[in-house]
Amino acid sequence: MDVKIIIPQHISRQVQRKLFPPNNNHEQFGFILAGTSKYADGCNLLCRKFFHADESCLINQSGVSVAPDPRFVQFVYTGARDSQSEIITLHTHPFADYGVRFSGIDDRSEMESFPREVEILGDGPHASIVLGRKSIDARWYDSNTGQIKPVSIIKVIGESGIEILKPTSSNHLYQEIAAREVHHRQVLAFGESGQKLIQQIKVAIAGCGGIGSLIFVLLVRLGVKDFVLIDHDVVEISNLNRLAGSRLADVEKGSLKVEMLAKYGLQINPDIRVGLIADSIFSEKAVFALKSCDYAFGGFDAESPRDFLNSFSVKHLIPFIDTGTGIQSGEGQSIEHAGGQVRTVIPGCGCLRCINGIDMDVAQMEQLPEEQRQFVIQRGYIAGEDEHAPAVAPLNGVIANLAVTEFMGHVTGCKPLSRYVFYDFMKSVTLPVDFPKNPDCFSCSEDSLLASGDSGVLLPDYLVSEQLTQV
Repeated sequence: MDVKIIIPQHISRQVQRKLFPPNNNHEQFGFILAGTSKYADGCNLLCRKFFHADESCLINQSGVSVAPDPRFVQFVYTGARDSQSEIITLHTHPFADYGVRFSGIDDRSEMESFPREVEILGDGPHASIVLGRKSIDARWYDSNTGQIKPVSIIKVIGESGIEILKPTSSNHLYQEIAAREVHHRQVLAFGESGQKLIQQIKVAIAGCGGIGSLIFVLLVRLGVKDFVLIDHDVVEISNLNRLAGSRLADVEKGSLKVEMLAKYGLQINPDIRVGLIADSIFSEKAVFALKSCDYAFGGFDAESPRDFLNSFSVKHLIPFIDTGTGIQSGEGQSIEHAGGQVRTVIPGCGCLRCINGIDMDVAQMEQLPEEQRQFVIQRGYIAGEDEHAPAVAPLNGVIANLAVTEFMGHVTGCKPLSRYVFYDFMKSVTLPVDFPKNPDCFSCSEDSLLASGDSGVLLPDYLVSEQLTQV
């Protein structure tokens, strides 16, 4: 099993600040409570709460060793059990710069501590991290074999981008840049390292209609090589005006949108990998596939899948780029108002619920049983699937390009992230919109569902305070 550690940027900064205090060369110690996000061939450990062991929580501390007070350990173990979290143990080697590694003392200690964590908290995986001043190493315990194995990568996710840290002992290999001549002009823009990052990213596109299909084609041309496409619909005649890659033959064959797009993408780059989920975003297959991805794009008109992806992003620490358009027609086949938006949810930095960006009443009505749902459709409270809203390819194209531009900037660092961009179709202007984080948001605050992963269990109240007065 491939194990990765995903850290929100604010927790990474806490760790650095607490474990490397100025003018202090003593080893430091702490714990992280982590959610798990398990998929076909791997598991992400999602860092949700950091506890630093200050002097009151230690029984020994020097430049070459550190030992926590058993009462502190018991407190954190109890919190992990009550929140259905795993344990990541952290300590520093303050005199190591590059190439930090676990010591023989660490090896002997963890051969005792890992089995104890499994006995108290379950199979995990549980992990440990050792930090040097300019390097990091990490490993996890395989309870099935009793072996300690290297963590493949550590990702730090924040508004400024995704930082990929390679643990010293990891044997994870990055893909080399392929088809250099194809992406030469991009390399001139954001460098070979930026292109390499793009080619390492796995992207999910949920909703492969007018906007989603364009996003897919743009990402293939940008160099993304690994995809999950989620959509249960087939290509219809009314799709041909805006569905990228579609042909009349697809309508005649009743081709699934995801199959049509995959074939089209392979004609652009035969080296791409595309997982096809011809099912609802709420299906087990879709959820399982989403967890293996690094980014998710949403191309839905409805509110319930948008709310689902928003919560999924927060729980599983996967950035979510939401897209949407709207056209209000007037008399005489004129357009009175039209526009669209791109909103990027970075876990730990706020979500769509923080800005009231989802109509929760509509989202709940969309999930009613079919008989009740048809009733509210007839009453005009929500739109039915058979209602064809105005849609034009040029407006979809603007929004798709804006979405991929924000993705490109976030991955490569070639531009600052604009988390909320509104496009006014009638005035041909884009406008930035504030995207503040609500510290009391039930969905995304650190002490609620952030990084809760598969369990979706809240942190207990006694873990909310950063000051461990209980010890």
